[in-house]
Amino acid sequence: MTTSEFLAELATVLQKDPMEVTESYSLKEGVLDSMAVLEVIALIDRGYGVTLPADKLSGCRSVGEILSLIKMGKGS
Repeated sequence: MTTSEFLAELATVLQKDPMEVTESYSLKEGVLDSMAVLEVIALIDRGYGVTLPADKLSGCRSVGEILSLIKMGKGS
């Protein structure tokens, strides 16, 4: 999965316009509720073969932080 594809799918999960969701998009309080966290975990697992713990994902403050966790999980 490319970064662009991930951002587009993440926008769908967050119910946001895909043009809004960039690496710098803020995940302020409430953006990732528990259901969205589970959906994003599944998206990352399906797209990258990386399983992220819910607590790590919930602690991300931006989409860029999620992408960094994915890179670390892939060993890149």
